[in-house]
Amino acid sequence: MINSAIPITSWLTSASRGYGLGVKAMIKTLSAPFRAVMRFPLVQFAFVVVVILLLQSAEEGSLAGTVFAGLDKLVDETLRWASSLFVVKTFTKSWLTFGFMIAYVYVACWLILSLCGALLRLLIDVAGRRNFLWSRNPIARARGVAAYRAWLPLARAYFAAGLGGEICVAAE
Repeated sequence: MINSAIPITSWLTSASRGYGLGVKAMIKTLSAPFRAVMRFPLVQFAFVVVVILLLQSAEEGSLAGTVFAGLDKLVDETLRWASSLFVVKTFTKSWLTFGFMIAYVYVACWLILSLCGALLRLLIDVAGRRNFLWSRNPIARARGVAAYRAWLPLARAYFAAGLGGEICVAAE
């Protein structure tokens, strides 16, 4: 339960005082509106279209121009493959070009973000193992709370079925 009388400046050290807050809670609270907007599919679609337009407008010798040339070749080869399966005329070709380009950029963005997330998790694990900036206890505490919350519904169902004997699960 969050105590509204706690000043924001004390959030940095409040986890050690038992308030259940901390830097992670503050960051999650501040980034919640941004994360909610970015999860909206129309915003993701607009982002992908903007990325495609920026890649297309780049000079051919630049990195973005080279990426767009590769993307264009990939879409062209996909269209050739699709035209071998069914008849592709002008209108269909333009829509397929648009659709495949959006799909490939969307998948590329998803892969990049997934790799960044995996790298971040790896860095957090390394920081916890090496106790970098005394981060071992906060990482273990956060993972322990998450593991307990994931286990709690399963334990309640187990004990409700009468399989748990006399062991009681603590209430949240």
